[in-house]
Amino acid sequence: MLAVEISRVGLVAKKRGYDGSVVLALDDGFDLTKVSFDWIFLEVSSSDQKVPFFLVRPPEILKSGRFSVRLEGIFSEEKASELVGRDVWMEDEVIGEVSKRGCVQGVEYLGFKVKDQTGVFLGTVVRVMPRFLQPVLEIQDSNNDVFFVPLHQDLIAESNTKTRTLIMKLPVGIFATPFRRDAVT
Repeated sequence: MLAVEISRVGLVAKKRGYDGSVVLALDDGFDLTKVSFDWIFLEVSSSDQKVPFFLVRPPEILKSGRFSVRLEGIFSEEKASELVGRDVWMEDEVIGEVSKRGCVQGVEYLGFKVKDQTGVFLGTVVRVMPRFLQPVLEIQDSNNDVFFVPLHQDLIAESNTKTRTLIMKLPVGIFATPFRRDAVT
């Protein structure tokens, strides 16, 4: 079996129509209008297993970051409803192509393990957010706490694409207080 490297790019936002179409809401920085793709991967159970779905027709652009797609094997409103809220994953090769074509800098780090210079695991890059001066990495640790780190060349000590590891030179205390989504009103 061929192993494919994939990274999370968004989620299934809602069903659309009665034919099984769904709307994909992509994370900031993913402009898929500049590349072609035939497959997406979805988590279809609680086992974290990602299942490939072939696109029956090309994605329809709805608005910034949202696309309507028809997936092979999903032919009813009920089946589409079962996919709502599921994470969407894409091949890293496609994501790399998006990055090369002028989208958000840093998208290639999605899924990378982040360590400090002493080798201590800090978390995994789960999202890259575009910001005015520089992108920001959203890093989730093993406790599911989320931290935000600016993506700047001075903070990167080493980047290894084979091991998908990012070793960073971080200021003391940057991982002291996690961001709590439930604390935001």
